[in-house]
Amino acid sequence: MIKLKKNSIKFKSFVLSLVMGLLLVLLLLVFRALYGDEPEKLQEVEPVEEKEVKVVEFAGIKIDITRQDLFERYDRERIAYCYSHTSSTLILKRSERYFPVIEPILKKYGIHDDFKYMAVVESTLDPRAVSPVKAAGLWQFMEGTGRQYGLEINDEVDERFHVEKSTEAFCRYMKAAYKYFDDWFMASASYNVGIGRLERMSKEQQINNFFDLYLNQETSRYVFRMLVVKEFFSNPEAFGFNVKNMAKYPKMENIKTVVVDTAVNCWTEFAAQYNCTYAQLKEANFWIKGQMLTNEENKTYIVKIPEEGFLKEE
Repeated sequence: MIKLKKNSIKFKSFVLSLVMGLLLVLLLLVFRALYGDEPEKLQEVEPVEEKEVKVVEFAGIKIDITRQDLFERYDRERIAYCYSHTSSTLILKRSERYFPVIEPILKKYGIHDDFKYMAVVESTLDPRAVSPVKAAGLWQFMEGTGRQYGLEINDEVDERFHVEKSTEAFCRYMKAAYKYFDDWFMASASYNVGIGRLERMSKEQQINNFFDLYLNQETSRYVFRMLVVKEFFSNPEAFGFNVKNMAKYPKMENIKTVVVDTAVNCWTEFAAQYNCTYAQLKEANFWIKGQMLTNEENKTYIVKIPEEGFLKEE
């Protein structure tokens, strides 16, 4: 009896081994049919297209970067955008939605179109972005600076998240900074570090040219990121990215607007009147905070109402 049990166990083990062996052979045959005799190597990410860069242009200004330190600062940012796959893909997708909003406002204020790329550097074109130091929105305004340049910021409204109004505030800042420094790159650097601090560093070093100043790492990289973003959008394929137009997020065209100049007791009920949810209302109006608007001064607000289906396309 004991011998029979032992033989039964051995037979089961033999059958199991045989089945496992046959499965292994079958998998090997399938693998060879698909990939050949040798497994392919994992596809490596293509590096930034190698080419000798001597001069870059931004806002109609040519910058000579043949000096080794300038080239290395520029090259570092090119590599960063090449290998930051999630962020680089998202900015290409979002550009179709937000650049058409930003561009005419820049033109209205006489700011060169290339400065739209600063929004990419600031927030990766995400109007909902909030930094660890509480800078917020597409242009990453701090509360104090936002108010200084005309944005309403309180418990019920935060226009740092308002794409159009925050872009106008950005333009007002840049015109003021350019008037102060008489240089667009110094004005851009000041957007990162502040006019006062940049002025102190400029006076201490007796230099008024951004590219010759010794700055903290973040500000030192800031302008070069801006230059590289322009190159990235001019030729994303060279960075290894190919986002077709049909894959980009659509413009906010299926939107109607409602003028609000009184209090709103409940935004959820307000949204329901227009057959949308509070979440959809917020997606179209990031500047709305909370559930109500007291509006004691009877200010006028333009509220966007998303038509059915728009927010599903993304």
